[in-house]
Amino acid sequence: MNTRSSKQDKLVSTRPIRRSSPRKTQSSRRTKAIVIDSDSEDDRVVEVKETEEKVTQEFNLASCPLPCREAQFVDILSFLESNLKLSSSGCMYVSGVPGTGKTVVVKAVLEALENTHSKYKKRKTDFKILYINGLTLSAPNRIWKRFYNELNPSQKSRLTPDVARQKLKLYFEKDHEPVILVIDELDQILDKQQAILYNLLDWTVHPSNLFSLICIFNTMHLPESVLTMRNASRMGMARCAFPPYTHDELTIIVKRAIGTSESEKLNEAMSLLARKVAAISGDARRALEIAKRTLEIVKTKSSSGNSSVVVAVGEAFKELFSSPKIEAVKHCTNLEKMVLRSILGELQSSGAEETKVINVIKSVTSSAPYEGMVVTVDHIIHVLRNLYGSKIILMETNIPSIYNKISLNVSIPDVQYGLGVNVHE
Repeated sequence: MNTRSSKQDKLVSTRPIRRSSPRKTQSSRRTKAIVIDSDSEDDRVVEVKETEEKVTQEFNLASCPLPCREAQFVDILSFLESNLKLSSSGCMYVSGVPGTGKTVVVKAVLEALENTHSKYKKRKTDFKILYINGLTLSAPNRIWKRFYNELNPSQKSRLTPDVARQKLKLYFEKDHEPVILVIDELDQILDKQQAILYNLLDWTVHPSNLFSLICIFNTMHLPESVLTMRNASRMGMARCAFPPYTHDELTIIVKRAIGTSESEKLNEAMSLLARKVAAISGDARRALEIAKRTLEIVKTKSSSGNSSVVVAVGEAFKELFSSPKIEAVKHCTNLEKMVLRSILGELQSSGAEETKVINVIKSVTSSAPYEGMVVTVDHIIHVLRNLYGSKIILMETNIPSIYNKISLNVSIPDVQYGLGVNVHE
């Protein structure tokens, strides 16, 4: 017994003891990761700020074609300059209602980059600039073929969209020059799953792809409210907003377009014109149209001696905002106006040109109680039929289903004017 117990003790004593090695806690690993990420982000922020200062110093801001848009010009140019300098990728979300200068400023930025082509060539970092307008595509997936053909103009071939997308994927996996792609009217290529945008954004999250994407949306809403979660998370924080022009900004634009004048009456008239347009849409194009028509009326009536500039502004404004469709909107019933406001809100929130009947029904039924109205689905369907018959809206069929698509047959500024909606509200 003693011998056996001593042998067992000996075996036990010779058995190796496992010692657990000290492990890094999850918090320590996170802390380390955060420190690394924060350092890289800080470096990125510093680099972008330095690039922005450099852009402001080196580039002549007179190359910005629109007054009161110099800040947006610098932001977009700094973003692209930074990506080229750091050999990185990224996406910028450019948003704004129509007529606020998004396309003009972005094209001016691309022209400024092309003018610095020789500077980048010395660094052996040549780059390609591509511009695609969503309205020119017959179908959303056609963007892959257009993208590939413009990227390889000497190798244009008849490819299916899927084959073109695969070839683009292989292109970014190989060594290549930096690529800058601007997609205007991007809301036109957004399918239900937003898969096309997802693939584009997925290429921008890899720095080695050297792919810079500028997305232009016709809405003032944030990408989180317009895009799916997976796309909004990849969009990043590089954003450039083009708010509607204010009264003071429109006054500067109009006076610069028609030239300076010593006439106090003319200056007051242009200020009145700018104030009216700013209250409706903030659209610079519409303000310039009214200013041009005002000068024509003044010139026509100057021979008769009745050439009041203020009266001419009123007449020009009435001519451009007195179409039969605007008059039809003005004479709509309260319920019809409520439905139009709901359609307008749905289109502006999504940035698309069409919405579904079910979305309008939900919007109207939720807002009707605050207007002291009791509205049923049948009432809304009846109103939609009336608006369709008046050619104010367009529908897939004259008998609306809750899943049918509808769109406005009148421009958004004209609907806003007819409804008396203030664009700055």
